[in-house]
Amino acid sequence: MTSEPRLKVRDIAWLGILAALMIGGQVALAAIPNFEIVSLITIAGTLVFGWKMLFSVYVFVLAEGLIWGFGTWFWGYTYMWALLVAITMVFRRERGRVVWAAISGAYGLLFGFFYEVPYIFISGFRTAFAWFISGIPYDLMHGFWNFLIALAILPTLREVMEKLRSGRIRE
Repeated sequence: MTSEPRLKVRDIAWLGILAALMIGGQVALAAIPNFEIVSLITIAGTLVFGWKMLFSVYVFVLAEGLIWGFGTWFWGYTYMWALLVAITMVFRRERGRVVWAAISGAYGLLFGFFYEVPYIFISGFRTAFAWFISGIPYDLMHGFWNFLIALAILPTLREVMEKLRSGRIRE
């Protein structure tokens, strides 16, 4: 037996909306290097829906492949966003704004490092390492923006999502 009940219709609807927000947000912000809201939505969604957020994550990942093409980059996405769900679940009882900003920032900062793992198998360690080194400025931006966005928005977004999920906010 699991500790969480089966998916309810309301949860399926909200998880679909979260996936759509992740896809739309990523496409809308694609022109700004490493400024994204997918991490924010993934963390907030996981705090509200738990492991069920993996449904939204994998709809997002599949949509990304359909939009941008299924290149070698796709393999990193198949586990990177699930990793963020897992990290969030480990710290799910934490309520501190700065702690969540730090987690989101660290995830952004380390994204490139963990993202390069498939490249070790695809093109070898040297190539993966070169890709990682060349991406450090972008990882720094990713970490910085993730930290600021989570610090500014995450607690409010989480509260709103909890109210929406429970039906305490109608419109």
